[in-house]
Amino acid sequence: MKRHRLRRGLTAQELADRTAELGHPITRNALANLESNRRDIVTTADLLVLARALSVPAVALLCPPGQPAVEVLPGVEVSPWSAIKWFTGEDPTLGDGWPAVYELPDPLATEDGIVGLLHLHDSYVRTWLRNSEIVEADASGAADAIRPELVSGAWAAMDIAKESLRALRRQMRGLGASPPPLRPELAAMLGEAGAT
Repeated sequence: MKRHRLRRGLTAQELADRTAELGHPITRNALANLESNRRDIVTTADLLVLARALSVPAVALLCPPGQPAVEVLPGVEVSPWSAIKWFTGEDPTLGDGWPAVYELPDPLATEDGIVGLLHLHDSYVRTWLRNSEIVEADASGAADAIRPELVSGAWAAMDIAKESLRALRRQMRGLGASPPPLRPELAAMLGEAGAT
């Protein structure tokens, strides 16, 4: 936390002020105790507000990528990447050689579960958006002489992404998960205008 604070040129008081602006004040004294390891308990609200106030992902405060190892459980040190994958539910083993530290009875908790589905969802949305830009540029005449095969390929990729999104969102709902919100034009194309 201190490294991120100093990198942004913030004093402890300025960071405390930012946490107050975010609606969850953490005093300068509490921040000093966290930075010096005199306070070893951090609530989830503290973690999230500190991450937002420092403009870093919350997981970067839990599993600093610049460290050679992170202690995720008492006496269990793993690489930061293994810790991040364990934290997000992508890997129950904490990296090579460790036994699974939790069971995966819920289909949403598996490696291919909700995290995998969300990554896939994001990929389909990006594919649709990237190709819609090609189609829009061609239609508006903004791009000089877009090759016809590029435009027809973009249309085909958009159709595949749209149908893949439709099926994936149906699958997510079937598992009891709420799919992420969509841009209005994509939601309308999927017949989900006004829905998530």
